Amino acid sequence: MAGAIGGIVGGLVSNVAGGLLSNLISSFGSNMLGGALGNLFTGAIGKAVNAVVDQLPLPNFLKDMAKGVVDQVIGGAQDKTVSPDCECAAKENFGDMADSFEKDLTDTLMDGVMKNFEEETKKDGKGGKRSEGENWLVALAKTMSDIQNEHLNKMLDASDKMADNVGEGQEEREAFIDAQSEFQARSKLFGMASEATSTALKTIGDAMSSLARKQ
Repeated sequence: MAGAIGGIVGGLVSNVAGGLLSNLISSFGSNMLGGALGNLFTGAIGKAVNAVVDQLPLPNFLKDMAKGVVDQVIGGAQDKTVSPDCECAAKENFGDMADSFEKDLTDTLMDGVMKNFEEETKKDGKGGKRSEGENWLVALAKTMSDIQNEHLNKMLDASDKMADNVGEGQEEREAFIDAQSEFQARSKLFGMASEATSTALKTIGDAMSSLARKQ
C-alpha cells in the first residue's frame, strides 16, 4: 500500500547519504534544518489528510470540522523557531519531494478508504447499525492503521539494521546512519499523520454521536 511513500522516505535517506543535508546543515545547523524539514513534510501530511476528508460523502460542516482539527494539530507541531531563510532552503531543495509525498499519501489513503469502506459496509449489512458516515470514518481509521502498521514494520527493520551495523568500519558506520535516518523519517512522518487523523476522527465521531442523540 505504501510502496510509493516508502520511495519518498528512501529519497530522504539517499539525500542524507549523498551529502545534500550535510551542506545545508553547515549553513543553518542541524536543529534549524531538522525543524524546517519537519515543517515541510508535516504540512504535506495535513494537506493529504484534508484532501481525503474533502472527498468523503459527509456533511460539509463535519468536513470543515475535521479539517480544522487537522490544521490545528499540524500547526501546533510546526517549529516556530525556524528562520525564513532556512524554510526557503528546505522548500527549494525538498519541495518537489514533499509534493510527491503529499500526492502519494493522498492516493494511498483514498484507495485504502474505498477498500475498507466496502468491507465495513458488508459487515454492516450483516446486522450492524452504523450509518454510512460512520462507515466512512471507520474506513479512514482502518486505512491509517494499515499505513501505520506497515511503517512500524519498516521502522523495526531499520532498527534491526542499526543493531547489525554497530562497528568501527566505514561501511558499517554508513549503513548504520542510513538505517537510523530511515527509522527517524518514518517515525516522524507517520507519527504526525496518526495524531492528526485520530484527533480529527474523534472530533467527527463525537459530533455524529451528538447529532444521533438529538434525532
